[in-house]
Amino acid sequence: HSSNSNRPTIPKLKLLYLEDYPLHTQIHLISRTKLLIGVHGAALMNMLWLPPKSGVIEITLRKNWNEDWYYKGDYFNLARYLGGLDLEYRYFDADQIYVG
Repeated sequence: HSSNSNRPTIPKLKLLYLEDYPLHTQIHLISRTKLLIGVHGAALMNMLWLPPKSGVIEITLRKNWNEDWYYKGDYFNLARYLGGLDLEYRYFDADQIYVG
């Protein structure tokens, strides 16, 4: 019988469709979020409401968006601009993610 006390905890993840909520509820939900994960698009603007020391993971759906010649840095730049919040930002091309 092993003890669970030495195992890392996994943060509670909740899938939300923000378009189903009024704006004030969206802001409230995001302001309590530790990690915002989303596909490249307007919904990532919600990082404006994240609390300090939160994280953002952007998933791009076009192959090689991370190439220098075609880099879409919109949300990277926004996260950098919000630097006072100490946001941690990462992005991945969808073809680089293995789900299994």
